[in-house]
Amino acid sequence: MKDGIFYFNRRVPADLRRHYSSDKIAYSLRTRSRAVAIAQANAAAVKLDEYWYHLRSHDAELPGKHLLRNGLSGSRSDTSTGAVTTDALTLTEAVVTYIRLKGVGRPKTFERAAQRSCGYVIDVCGDKPLPDYTKADANRFRDALIAKGLTGSSITRIFGTVRAVFNFAVAEEGIETSSPFSKVYYDRQAGVSERLPIPVGDIRKVQQQCRELDDEMRWLVALVADTGMRIGEAAGLLRDDFHRDEEGNWSVSIVPHPWRSLKTDSSRRVVPLEGSARWAAERLRANQVDSPFAFPRYNATGKTNANSASAGLNKWLKAHAPEGATMHGFRFGLKDALTRAPVKHRSALINPEQVGGLMRAIEGFDGQPTTRIALQLLAMTALRPGELRMAEWAEIDLEKAIWTVPAHRAKMRRPHMVPLAPEALGKLNELQTLTGWGELLFPSIRSSKRCMSENTLNAALRRIGYSGDDMTAHGFRATFSTVANESGLWSADAIERALAHVERNEIL
Repeated sequence: MKDGIFYFNRRVPADLRRHYSSDKIAYSLRTRSRAVAIAQANAAAVKLDEYWYHLRSHDAELPGKHLLRNGLSGSRSDTSTGAVTTDALTLTEAVVTYIRLKGVGRPKTFERAAQRSCGYVIDVCGDKPLPDYTKADANRFRDALIAKGLTGSSITRIFGTVRAVFNFAVAEEGIETSSPFSKVYYDRQAGVSERLPIPVGDIRKVQQQCRELDDEMRWLVALVADTGMRIGEAAGLLRDDFHRDEEGNWSVSIVPHPWRSLKTDSSRRVVPLEGSARWAAERLRANQVDSPFAFPRYNATGKTNANSASAGLNKWLKAHAPEGATMHGFRFGLKDALTRAPVKHRSALINPEQVGGLMRAIEGFDGQPTTRIALQLLAMTALRPGELRMAEWAEIDLEKAIWTVPAHRAKMRRPHMVPLAPEALGKLNELQTLTGWGELLFPSIRSSKRCMSENTLNAALRRIGYSGDDMTAHGFRATFSTVANESGLWSADAIERALAHVERNEIL
């Protein structure tokens, strides 16, 4: 371990050191989690053992060793269809080149797909130099896949992999030939069953079953049901990928991890959690386990086992959803499940004269002086109530007149710097005489280690005569936005930045 980061370290066996430029293999596992590091190290050790066995078998003096072939398939290649007239790469060698150059950092399935798909070609057409493959070979390969009973989508996937290997090797070696595996006709919809959405009513029944059984498998179902996440995305989540802001809103960050990649770059996103997904987040975060993973049972080998999750959950789902329904159906059913929520506007005063009356009423507030100052600072800074209530004195630079809300407390998960007007500095200086001895600007009256209650500010507004239909603590932001925009003194962009708003299409 170095600076809290775990490293993998293993010595190369003496009989294999001639294959290496160093007698030791060491590299960073890029994690501070002991459990994740152990899983990754175990997986690396297994790969090394397998490779070292392979090296030793090649080094061994075996009878007939000169007759061994390096084919990808156990069956003999059919090379009787024509004489080889070129020294170009064979398909087996093309696969090795493809994996060596393009497989770095890819999951094990990348290597397996290339070997399996091209192994099918070798089984049917033989392991030939690339220029010796013909359109007749490609058609014969297609007919063999159809005879196996593969669906059109599976044939498409296999042909796509073969083309990728063939074209990459041809380009890499500068071979003058074109791929015969392009533009091969077959029915791409053959055997493909339509993925049906799960009806909303059945989704609700499944979610109820999840709450009743209340275990790790059902938390995963509940999470997928109200987010439309892919099973692999959800199964590979860390507990720390779930976030709860100061206002009680839950979200989850979908980001790539060493043990689970994402389908595309655009799959990286932040997903708000509501309904059964919120319940699942609360349950798994409350579950005290010695693992950084949200779903440890699917991450025991250093790689997320999405196939295991899919098989187990689909088997359970059969008893609780319509015939043919699968976990993937939640993604299609989500569109039907979503309904337009009514917009709930927080009450706020926007007439300048009314705002003036409010500020005078706050100045005359006869309750706790810290509560009065909190309301005044909300009006002067346009901070979110939670950002203000939980503020610490370390965030305030009175000399530079800057209040910096740290990223971990900001709603948008980025630091937010608020310039302080002379009036705001005056209120902070007054507050410092009351609470400057502690860590928090607004400690609870019951404990200096806890911040002011979220109900305190709204209760104070009620006390000075403003009902919930008139004004709320969060409404000061709407007041600020309306008054500032209507004044014409500042650009709309500057006002949005002051409110710490970001563009909706920005990836967080």
